[in-house]
Amino acid sequence: MLHSADMHRISGNALILEGVTRAFGALKAIDDVTFSVPAGERRAVLGANGAGKTTLFNAITGDFPPTAGRVMFFGEDITRLPDRKSTRLNSSHANISYAVFC
Repeated sequence: MLHSADMHRISGNALILEGVTRAFGALKAIDDVTFSVPAGERRAVLGANGAGKTTLFNAITGDFPPTAGRVMFFGEDITRLPDRKSTRLNSSHANISYAVFC
């Protein structure tokens, strides 16, 4: 198995999503999502309620694996790896609440 530094030299990207879709029955919560995050960079996912932000995060971490597409982490396909949220990605998620003060 390659180390993270070796995998970075192969792909240059820490995270790659290719055609990631997550369906719940006939409902496609996310559909054909493709993007990459270069190693050493960060991304934020913004959108309205119900836009699929949490579903996308859960598809990446494996809580609700994609029904189509693949997730690559430092050049390794982790789409179907078990327990990848805690052991592989070391990921985090913050819920943000907005309030208006008068």
